[in-house]
Amino acid sequence: MSKQVDANLVELARKWLNKMMPYRRLDEALISVSSCDTVLPFLLSLLNNGCKPIGITEDDTYIYMRCGSRLTRLHIFFPKVRCPERFEKIVGRVPKLSSSNEQELVDGKLYGHIAFEGSGVYLIVFWDEPVYLGTLKGRPLYLDGVTVGTDYPADEPPKYELKIGVGTKSKKREMELIAEVKYILEKDEIRREIVVWRDEFRELRLDSELGKKLLAMLNEKYTIMDNLLKEVTDIFIKGIVAVGTVLLY
Repeated sequence: MSKQVDANLVELARKWLNKMMPYRRLDEALISVSSCDTVLPFLLSLLNNGCKPIGITEDDTYIYMRCGSRLTRLHIFFPKVRCPERFEKIVGRVPKLSSSNEQELVDGKLYGHIAFEGSGVYLIVFWDEPVYLGTLKGRPLYLDGVTVGTDYPADEPPKYELKIGVGTKSKKREMELIAEVKYILEKDEIRREIVVWRDEFRELRLDSELGKKLLAMLNEKYTIMDNLLKEVTDIFIKGIVAVGTVLLY
């Protein structure tokens, strides 16, 4: 595979994985801390800094907010279960969102995502329409979203990566994920990988013509991903620094 076909994406991954490394280290230090002491202070920091709550899903998994002009979502299920009284003090008056209301809010929207397992902070900022990439095998493909994430699997080294979601629209016009392109940081090197979610695209590999075409499509849209990550990390950094200040200093 040509080293240049995804050169912009490699640099994008290197830029954001390096930029978020101090917060990734902080996240690792918070592995043993209860989500009541990470997610709730994170949420409180957002609410104290201008984010306006819209609603909480009926299953208490997510809270939706407006942070500036952007629709934002935070995963809140575990503190809701583990420390309900503290949870209620912060968001007890936020209304419930029906599944249809939630669907209206987020269906088909492009997103930037920070998914840090140690602290339990999973934050998404939504844009508007998904970005059209082109067609593969006669199917229109779209940029679904971009994620910087870290997790700590048992008996394996921690994983730290940038993931790009690629989707197609179903007959009901809903977005369906067909593949993820991953850029994984390992010992200061970036390793690339394509994970396929739909059998019809099973031949998508880094060294295949189909894989090269997909990477080239995404490579042209790197500035959009850069802007998505800037928006979500700006919000994330303010919240996680507030958490770290309280717990570690």
